[in-house]
Amino acid sequence: MDYPLLSSIIVPEALKKLPQDKWAELIEEVRTCITESVKKNGGHLGPNLGAVEIIFACHMVFNLNQDRLLFDVGHQCYAHKILTCRYREFNRLRQKNGLSGYPYKKESDYDVFRGGHASTAISTALGMRCGFDFDKDQTKKFVVSLVGDGAMTGGMAFEALNHAGHIKNNLIVILNDNSMSISPTIGGLAKALNNFRHNQFYTHLKKGLIDRLKKIPKLGHKLEFMVNLTLEEASRIASPAQLFTVLGFDYMGPINGNDVHEVISTLKAAKKVKVKPVLIHALTQKGIGFRPHGKNGETIIGPHALSPPKAKIKSDKSPMLSYSVTAVDVLKQLCKKNEKVITITAAMAEGTGLNKFEEVFPHRYFDVGICEAHAVGFSAGLAASGLKPIFMVYSTFLQRAFDQIFHELVLQQNIPTIFCIDRAGLVGDDGPSHHGSYDIAYLRIFPNFVLMAPKDGEDLKNMIAFATQLNTMVAIRYPRSSIPDRNYFKKNYKKSQKLILGKSEVLFKTKDKKGICLYAYGSMVIEASKAWKMLAEDGIHVTLVNARFAKPIDVGTLRRLYSQHQSLIVLEEGIKRGGLGSAVLEELNRLGLDTGKVLVKGLPDQLVEHASRQEQLQECGLDSRSIVKSVKLIKKKLANKRKK
Repeated sequence: MDYPLLSSIIVPEALKKLPQDKWAELIEEVRTCITESVKKNGGHLGPNLGAVEIIFACHMVFNLNQDRLLFDVGHQCYAHKILTCRYREFNRLRQKNGLSGYPYKKESDYDVFRGGHASTAISTALGMRCGFDFDKDQTKKFVVSLVGDGAMTGGMAFEALNHAGHIKNNLIVILNDNSMSISPTIGGLAKALNNFRHNQFYTHLKKGLIDRLKKIPKLGHKLEFMVNLTLEEASRIASPAQLFTVLGFDYMGPINGNDVHEVISTLKAAKKVKVKPVLIHALTQKGIGFRPHGKNGETIIGPHALSPPKAKIKSDKSPMLSYSVTAVDVLKQLCKKNEKVITITAAMAEGTGLNKFEEVFPHRYFDVGICEAHAVGFSAGLAASGLKPIFMVYSTFLQRAFDQIFHELVLQQNIPTIFCIDRAGLVGDDGPSHHGSYDIAYLRIFPNFVLMAPKDGEDLKNMIAFATQLNTMVAIRYPRSSIPDRNYFKKNYKKSQKLILGKSEVLFKTKDKKGICLYAYGSMVIEASKAWKMLAEDGIHVTLVNARFAKPIDVGTLRRLYSQHQSLIVLEEGIKRGGLGSAVLEELNRLGLDTGKVLVKGLPDQLVEHASRQEQLQECGLDSRSIVKSVKLIKKKLANKRKK
């Protein structure tokens, strides 16, 4: 599409020269650019459409080539990318070698901090503001943190607010309040913000009273001042303003965050406050301007995010289910049989599928907000009271609760808490901040943890049920992908073996005495299985094992496999350092066996950039074709070795 105004902006600073009568047109171009790209490639639609005026105003008021604008959460940065002359590349948003869906300093110096987790930007902005104060040449710079209301529910945000109020420098925090994060915002602060949004009585009362007082001769001005002051103080007592002012902030608002003139005037006022930090409370409409088909063009609340359109394939088969949907279906069945099962999410009800669980079991479902550390502590308390808590969480977000996993669970010894770890492994276009790369490695170090990963839906069902029977901490990881066809493994291998703690499943055993064994974990079993088929077609027969457990690992089967094969390839969709491969090498080393015949294939010790999940698997050498190449290369090396 053509964007005449955007194309005229050669450098971001040129925005300031744009006539006011063109502002609305430019903002509409930005919204159109966002919508068209997200409809094509997927991405975060609602929060970005709602934040356009705020971001435009920041560019008009601040010199963002010197002043700094940080985002929390980073997914509301699309307008910023477009206004910093990246709109021509925006049609490749979240695509391989295209723009990231989050701030990324390698793309532009206008992107300050890279990140996709919530509640972090006030801390980094405050640190940057204090850092500038140590340099005389930078003390006049402004640092602005644009924070979504969902992010404000996280504990780290309040720790930063408390510290900022103590330091009393001119940090500016903009609270983008659209009353929703990914799931509707949870918590007392959210309710207070929502009351402010929907209660028009105070606003109408103030306006009507002031208008009448102005008409009183001579005394009108004095009375107006006194009443205005009284009403302002009353509003602070009954609003979130009290919280922020107690923390030491100068509270401004609430303002209409979709009125660019009001936002600009407020930002200019905030720049003049030198003795304390400022919090601007901006009310915005999430998804403003989104016009779906069939809605006659009216503005509605748009979705938080859109997935890229999928190619329509004619098939008589039933649609494939995701691991997330299947996990929740299993939980529903479990809850009918076990009244102690409780589910927890950290503002990811839709992503994990628990919104469907809540519809059936509302009293056995808790959404704690964007507070993963609290969720783990809360789960520990539930377990200590005799219940069976199951925390449904993305792998990348569980990292935020590392200390609580140790202190509230491990240290208490054998508190039976279950983690259903969604988005484990590579997640595609969300990129490095959302990959589930590290859960195997960082959970494996803790004593008494059981780590499992299913190869298919049947495994997942059995593992969740099995976990509820164990009197310890259990983590079940599964990928952001569809479950393999129900009969895939049954058609190619013998019937699934019974799930036993710490026991792997040998799917196919080669008779080749000089053969190779594929020891695959979780999501890698399907890729290894495809590789097994391709190799068989080339006359190469390998053993295929479904590891099932990363802790405890099946030492007996592992030792037998080692002795019966010339090479063992460990496959995992997690970081190689410290993962299942490391566990295998440790055990073989403990047994005094040569580890030179073991090849570990996992995620590399580097960030894997955004692309499709399949492209990322190929990049990391974890797709079926890459596995085939590895097997053939090993076969060739072994053959050459024998010749020598």
